[in-house]
Amino acid sequence: VANVVLNRLRSGYYGDTIQDVVYAKGQFSGVLDSNGNISTRFAARLKEGPRSSDNMKAALEALSGKNNIGGFFSFRGVHIADFASYSQYTVIGNHCFF
Repeated sequence: VANVVLNRLRSGYYGDTIQDVVYAKGQFSGVLDSNGNISTRFAARLKEGPRSSDNMKAALEALSGKNNIGGFFSFRGVHIADFASYSQYTVIGNHCFF
């Protein structure tokens, strides 16, 4: 997911900062509420910090240049992914990146 954010940042289409990309309207479900404000749930999640050292490791690796998803800009949970509609994709854990 960190690489999706960084790929979007590099594109310039979703904003000029990581914050712009993460808070872009309609891009990451659960981040904003219906009024365009940071959702209560997302704010609480941020306050809790990383869920595991694996999360922090993945983010730091992405920021250091490691990219395990290529140029993909999007992802879905594998349980809702429409694999037939993606020309290319990769699956990591429970996420499909395309």
